[in-house]
Amino acid sequence: MNKFSILIKWAIRFTFVAILWTYLEKLLGYHDDKISSLFSFGLIFGIVYFITYYLTLAEIYSKVYNNKITYKSAFINLAALSILIAFLSPFPHMVMENYISPDFYNNAMAMYEGKSEDAIANAQQFYSITSRVVNGIQNALSIGILFAAIMPLFFINRKDKNVTTPEPAKKVKRKYQSTKKM
Repeated sequence: MNKFSILIKWAIRFTFVAILWTYLEKLLGYHDDKISSLFSFGLIFGIVYFITYYLTLAEIYSKVYNNKITYKSAFINLAALSILIAFLSPFPHMVMENYISPDFYNNAMAMYEGKSEDAIANAQQFYSITSRVVNGIQNALSIGILFAAIMPLFFINRKDKNVTTPEPAKKVKRKYQSTKKM
């Protein structure tokens, strides 16, 4: 299995888990009564990012690089995973809007009843499918690049201690070396 197929597999798995996470949010009431706490609850989703990036790097490390990978290679692979996840990120939002929680945007706007017109206008702009998709892409890229930069540090420090760079050859002095030029 080549590295690109591994990256696609993990990006699809991540997208599927994101859909399940959205369904969990709905079941726990974060799309209805607790909608004001949705952001705080969503921070827990960072664990899914961590697990996905770790397992992706572990699979690439063992299957593609034969247990010898550089920081640069690990970062590039995980950055590519971030791009794939960002590309697939509109899909969970579309599934949420059409199947899981079609009343989400109305419930979100209900929080702003009785507020100023500016607050309502900002909320209407923030709680739209276009805004959520754009924010999803930006979040996938920013969080993904952050994990792509951090994950190799933990992974390589633990697993690649025996990978060393060759030392340059040393000059050997011989006992009867002549210093005369011929």
